[in-house]
Amino acid sequence: MSCTRPSSVQRSSRDVLHHPYARAKSLSPTKKRARVGDGLVVGEQLPTLSPEQRVALNNQLLPNRSESFVQNGLTIGQLQQMSRQEGKLQVEAARSRTAAGKKKRLPPLPPAPITEEQRARGRLLRYISLYEDEYRDDILEYMHRMQEATMPCKTAMEQQTEIKMYMRGALLDFLIELHQVFHLRQETLYLAINIMDRYCSRRVVHKKHYQLVGCTALWIAAKYEDNKEHIPTTADLKSYCRDVYEESCFVQMEGHVLNTIDWELGHPTAEAWLRCMVNTLDKSGSQNAKEMAIRQGWVGLPELETRGTPVIMADIVTQSIARFLMEYMAYQEALIDVPTNMLAEAALILARIVNWKTRDRSSESAGALHVARYMHELLCNNGLGKISEALFNKYKSVQFERASTLVSEFYLSTPHDNCLFYLEGLPDLEEMAKANEQAAAAIASSAEVTVGETIPEEAEHENSFKFSDSGYGSSLDASPSKSAKNAPSSPTASQ
Repeated sequence: MSCTRPSSVQRSSRDVLHHPYARAKSLSPTKKRARVGDGLVVGEQLPTLSPEQRVALNNQLLPNRSESFVQNGLTIGQLQQMSRQEGKLQVEAARSRTAAGKKKRLPPLPPAPITEEQRARGRLLRYISLYEDEYRDDILEYMHRMQEATMPCKTAMEQQTEIKMYMRGALLDFLIELHQVFHLRQETLYLAINIMDRYCSRRVVHKKHYQLVGCTALWIAAKYEDNKEHIPTTADLKSYCRDVYEESCFVQMEGHVLNTIDWELGHPTAEAWLRCMVNTLDKSGSQNAKEMAIRQGWVGLPELETRGTPVIMADIVTQSIARFLMEYMAYQEALIDVPTNMLAEAALILARIVNWKTRDRSSESAGALHVARYMHELLCNNGLGKISEALFNKYKSVQFERASTLVSEFYLSTPHDNCLFYLEGLPDLEEMAKANEQAAAAIASSAEVTVGETIPEEAEHENSFKFSDSGYGSSLDASPSKSAKNAPSSPTASQ
């Protein structure tokens, strides 16, 4: 057996005999099981093979191929290239067969429509889970403990060498605008202010780093309170800070702030206290509970009998006014170290006065009344002119029920001679209604008045309660908005 080299030099008979294909028949049975192509070298031409050897090599290089590609005169590289191409064709054919035989997955069925009863039950269970009476006392106790552990120190903040209190107001304006841009929750802003004040109570802050501390505090609060979609990135913070700080500065400051405040982020904000105050569960079956059940579609649900009816103790307008007043309190230097539950209660007291709602004086604490008097005197004595423009514009929108405009109109249209008497001497609407009923009953049962006789004007108003006696300077039928039609609607107009 002979073969031809590429250099046209004839091989010797000894080389041919020692070729693995030429010696295949003389090997032992165990050696015959070796692969046929083990002795091939890339670049050499195939030797002359027997039909059996050709079939074996074809099965090794091109498996599952009926037609033989192993022919004399081809090089090993050409055979390998043909093997790779044939393998790709076989893979594509297998995929096409699999795709043709695979059944298409049907789209999922649409969910069953939600009935009105299911929606009402979902709302009820959501309210009950948030304000369950069984855990309410424990939650409030925990909030009081956390409040004591996470309060800033006003005295320490006043010892800052470069940071002044008027700078804090400017930084709050920036944080409020940034808070609106990213549509963050109300708790996020109050928690950011608390983190910033606590850091300034323990560390010396340079003027050039004050904005960095505020933005980092808002970033930390957003991670703790808000949804992931609303959290600003370091690139966003860098852009809104006019590229004064690098992105790595916010990351470094984040670690420094968290280590400084001992990673205590569970501060109960004024917003959290306000929600606890305006929401409760009523098991007594009062009129408010009945109206709430009818309005929400809860009539007939068994959960009302076992757990009670969630009742909102303040309407949306009163809550918006209270939130405006709480953010205005955040600017006041004197209220930095006042507990947040007192701030929320005082804001709710003033909001009910501004919105002409009944106050529950039996539950008002002395500390909250003191804060309410301070804020009332502040707003009466040119405090409207000191309201931040960013804060006023935020709450003059319909989203917040025009709360800043309502507060401005109320204090601009009210006499401010005696602020303390005006706050404490304001009668409740329920007391006024009882006085009017008693006066009407006295007039109806009077012996001097006969059927068909005209009641004198003096006798008609002799025993009735006049709204002007409460210090408001208007009658019961007069609306506060009527007397404030010509009043300026912004703090700047009052000046």
